[in-house]
Amino acid sequence: RSEPRAEMDGFRNRWALVALFCITFTLQHASSQTSPGLVGVVSQKFIDYGMNLGVNDVEKLLSNRKVDDISGEANTPVGKVEYWVTNAVIQKVSIPSYALKITASGLEFNVDGAVVSLSADWKYKKKHFIKVSDHGTADIGASDATLGMAVSIGAVNERLAVSSNYTSCDVGDLSIKLHGGESWLYDLFIKAVKGSLQKNLNKALQNALTEGVDKDAEAALAKLPLLLAVSPKGIDVDVAILEQPVFGENFFAFGISGAVVNGTSSQPLPFAPSPLPAPSAPQDAMVGLYVTDFVPRSALYLADEDNMLSYTASKSTLPESIASKLPLKTSAWEWRLLAPRLEKDFPHEDLAFEIVTKNAPSITFGVDSTAVEVDILLAVVASPGTQNEKTAFELDIKASFAGTPTLNNGTLSVSLSTAHFDTSVATSNVGDVHFKLLTDAINFVMKRFADQKLSQYLHFDLPSVEGLSLVNPSLQTGKGYVYIQTDVAYTPPKNF
Repeated sequence: RSEPRAEMDGFRNRWALVALFCITFTLQHASSQTSPGLVGVVSQKFIDYGMNLGVNDVEKLLSNRKVDDISGEANTPVGKVEYWVTNAVIQKVSIPSYALKITASGLEFNVDGAVVSLSADWKYKKKHFIKVSDHGTADIGASDATLGMAVSIGAVNERLAVSSNYTSCDVGDLSIKLHGGESWLYDLFIKAVKGSLQKNLNKALQNALTEGVDKDAEAALAKLPLLLAVSPKGIDVDVAILEQPVFGENFFAFGISGAVVNGTSSQPLPFAPSPLPAPSAPQDAMVGLYVTDFVPRSALYLADEDNMLSYTASKSTLPESIASKLPLKTSAWEWRLLAPRLEKDFPHEDLAFEIVTKNAPSITFGVDSTAVEVDILLAVVASPGTQNEKTAFELDIKASFAGTPTLNNGTLSVSLSTAHFDTSVATSNVGDVHFKLLTDAINFVMKRFADQKLSQYLHFDLPSVEGLSLVNPSLQTGKGYVYIQTDVAYTPPKNF
C-alpha cells in the first residue's frame, strides 16, 4: 500500500474519538451484569455532524491507493501489440455530495458525483523482426463516480463493533490523456485499456472503503477502554457494552454496564439497574444518555465497602470557626441537659462526633426529586485519638436526604439539601441521653457528612475527549433515571 501512515492514523484516531464519545465512554474482563446502568442514544443529527467533520478523512482514505496493473494484446495498424498500464495510483478523490444514514442494522453511506484523478505509466511493444515499442504517462479522471456501502453496528467482546456488509462503486466514464509516444496510437490504446481501468479502479475504491471499516475503524473500536476514570480519583465506570444495539427511526441505542468499580472490587453488585423506558431519538439533539440510579448507587456501595464513608467531627478536623459551634468539650453547658453524667464520668475532656455507615447508602432517582437513604451509627467519643479514648454513647440514625440532579460543564451531580433523621439511642455508657435536645448538633454533623463524604461519590464526569464540548445540554428526570440530551461541538486539538 502507498497510503501515508500519518493520514491513516489520523483517520483511525478521529473515528475512535467519535466512538469513544458515543459510548460515553483496555481492560479485558467478563461482566456478569445483564441490565444496563447506562444507555447511549445516537441520533441522525450526530451522524450528519460527524460525517461533515470526517468527509476529508474519507477522501484521504480513498486517495493514494494503488490500482492493479493492466496488460493485454490489441490489434493495431502495425499488427498485434502487447500493452501495459502500470504504477496506477489514485492521486485524489473529491466528494461533493454524500449521505450517511442510520438504517435498521447500522449505517448506509452513499456518494454521488465524486471526482477521481489517477496517474499511471503506459507502454506497448510489438515483437517482430522489426521491433516497435513506445511508452509514456497517463492522466486519468472520473467526474461522476458513485459509491455505496452498508455498515453493520453490533457488540463484540463488550465493545461496539462495525463490519461492512457490501460496497459498490461505479466510476462511470473515464477521461484518459496519454503523454509521450506516438499520438496516432492514443485512441486505439485508450479503447483497449478503458474497460479494464474502470474495473480495477472500482475494485480499488471498494477495497479502500471495506478496509476503512473492517480494518481501520474496527481496530480503533477494539482499542477503546472498557473502564473510564471518573471523580473521585481511583474509581472507574465500567463501559462494557452489554447487549446488541437497538435501531429505530433516525437513531440507535446501546446498553452500557455503568457499574462503578475499582481495582480492589470484582464481586457482583447485590442490586440491579432500574428498568428504562424504550429508547427514542433525542429531541433535536445529537446524542442522549440515560443514567440510572444504579450508577451512583454502585459508587456509594463501593465507597462503603472500602470504608470511605466514615466521618469525624472534632477540633482537629474542623476549622475553629465551625468547631466552636459544637459542644466538643464535656464541660460544655449543653451536656448538663443532654447527658447529665457525661461531664462527671469524663471531666474536662475533648469530644468528637464519629459517623460510620451501618450499610451502603441507597439512592433513588424520581420524577420530582432524588432520595438518598442510609443507616448511620453516630458515636460521641471522649478523648478522641488518645489511649484513653472511650465511647460515651451511640445513636442509631436512619437518614434520608433529598437531592436534585444537575448538569454543569459536563459533570452530572446530585446536590443534597433537605434531610430527615429518625434517631434512637443505640448504647450509652453515661446513663440517660436526651438526644432530642441534640438535634441542632446532629443536623450540623450530618450535613457535614453529606457534604464531605456522600457528595463526592455523587459527581460524575461525562465521558468526553479533548476538543469536544457539550452544546445546550438538557436534563430530564424519570423514575429510576435521569436523561441527558445534548448537541456537541468538536475542535481538533492543535497537536492532533
